[in-house]
Amino acid sequence: MIRPELPLEAVVVTGHRPRAGTGQPEHDQILALCARPTSVAEVSARLEVPLGVDRILLSALCGTGLVSVIDPVGEQPTTALMERLLNGLHNI
Repeated sequence: MIRPELPLEAVVVTGHRPRAGTGQPEHDQILALCARPTSVAEVSARLEVPLGVDRILLSALCGTGLVSVIDPVGEQPTTALMERLLNGLHNI
C-alpha cells in the first residue's frame, strides 16, 4: 500500500529487522536508520532522496511490516521535538 500522504513529521520506527537484509540497499538503510524513531523528513534527508521517493520506500516497508509509522495527528509538538527539528535543519 503506497501512502503518499505520509506527513513530514510522522515518526517511523523499525519493527522486525531481517538478519540477511532485504536485498534492497535503500530498504536496509532505512531499517538501520529507523532503529530509533525517525521522522519521514529526516529519513529523506539522510538518504538524500526526494520526499516522494522516501514516501514510496517507507510505504513498501510498511506493507511488509518491517517498519511502523506513527502519525502524530492532532498532537501538539513538544519543545523537545521542536528543538530536534531545529537542530536537524541546522545540520542540513
